[in-house]
Amino acid sequence: MKRFNLDRFKIHSEMSEEVADKWFTYTKDKFINHIDTLYYVVYPAVQNWNEDEKAHKFIDFLRSEKEKAQSDGKARPIFGDIDKRIEMKPYMGFQMYSLHFGIDDSFDVFVMPSMLNDKTPPVFVQIRSFSLWLDGTNEAFGKSADVVAKVLDRFGIEIDRVQENRVDYAFHTNRIQDLLHFFPEKDLIQMQVSDFERSGKQYYFRQDEIFSDYFTLGRRTSNNIFFRVYDKTKEVIEMGYKQFFIHIWLKYGLISKFDEFVLKRTFTYGTYNSKERARCEFYYIYGSDFAIKQDIKELLSNPGTPYQSYKKIADMVVPDVTTVVNIEFQTKRKYYDRLEMPELSGDTSFKANMYNLFLQHKSIIRRLTTDTLRFVKYKGKFAELRRSERPMSDWWERLQKSKSIDIQSDEWLVDYIRKEQNNLDFERLKTAVLSKVSSTGALLMPQNDGTLITDFVGLLSYVNDNDIEKYRQKREQKLKELEKRGLI
Repeated sequence: MKRFNLDRFKIHSEMSEEVADKWFTYTKDKFINHIDTLYYVVYPAVQNWNEDEKAHKFIDFLRSEKEKAQSDGKARPIFGDIDKRIEMKPYMGFQMYSLHFGIDDSFDVFVMPSMLNDKTPPVFVQIRSFSLWLDGTNEAFGKSADVVAKVLDRFGIEIDRVQENRVDYAFHTNRIQDLLHFFPEKDLIQMQVSDFERSGKQYYFRQDEIFSDYFTLGRRTSNNIFFRVYDKTKEVIEMGYKQFFIHIWLKYGLISKFDEFVLKRTFTYGTYNSKERARCEFYYIYGSDFAIKQDIKELLSNPGTPYQSYKKIADMVVPDVTTVVNIEFQTKRKYYDRLEMPELSGDTSFKANMYNLFLQHKSIIRRLTTDTLRFVKYKGKFAELRRSERPMSDWWERLQKSKSIDIQSDEWLVDYIRKEQNNLDFERLKTAVLSKVSSTGALLMPQNDGTLITDFVGLLSYVNDNDIEKYRQKREQKLKELEKRGLI
């Protein structure tokens, strides 16, 4: 459907229906779901990790490689005959899992040099969101598990089993456009049925306005279940590495082509407030009021223009971007310990537990959205009913019935998203570089004519041999990274 309030904005009167449909059509109240975070642990088939000779050789090798990586100050290729993309990053690690290797955008493997007890798994694996969404859960897990198995096999270590440690079930939706008022504190008890005893909401201020971008039920530190809702659009812009979601949202109708235009430009600028500038740029390109376009041109000519000035014009001429929020159940080990799941996979390998979990994706979601938490109708005639007897709210029912998307079935789309991910990385980097060069030119060479070429050439006069060597190393590192990703 086309935005219901588009006629409030000047752009509506300046576009034909056909052109407006092209730019502003999206699917209202759309939900999609996917596993967004996946951690699992690996139990090797050794009696005593701390005393096993094969484990010692493995740990000693990783320690030696980590020392070399730290000495070089950069990621170090490791296990290249298994997969040339595997690297050890010098400062990756957490708590007792101080050793690391992994593949960018796919997974990270953390290894514990010494186990505290025989129940503590010595290997911990984190699969990246990029791989989970684009490769699919089964494929992303299978690839990581195969690499771990081959690496351990190099030292004569077999895997006994793997076990889930944390699984986040994510629901992306455009249903919630105002987190501040969607979960009102005064109605929070009446509008949901759960055993959660705590809740939280985070706010932020922008000039004279207050917004909310984070709502929770439960405790984040819980080893069971934690529920949260947050502004995913804002996160994608500010985190600077999850821009692939923009194309997924467009593909499944959560946002419009107009939203894509604004979000991609905002991403390259690096701050969420920059969306006001990007909205003005859309009108400058596609609007037709000469006077307004001249005003926008004047704002764009000044790098210091505050976002409020852009917003004042943008709010008159084009809509705001569609907000996509993430509604997420974070589930941990304790939840699965209590969950009796039938054996469905028929797999007898060390991967069996995980594949069995994936097969029961729908049933787990139904349990989470019915037994763990459900939002209910609570106004009017429903206020007289006990909370547990109230019917599920319409929006929560849509969430429960949402489609688990299958991007990887469309090979062209996956390739396109991967390339666009890197294109946006380049645009963001280019914007940052030009900004730095212009600042350097103004600071060190104010007498120059201010052109890009002059400032670039002038900058070279400040570069010494050490700078050139660092530049060469960085360039070689980036070339290897692009080669591993199949981009060159």
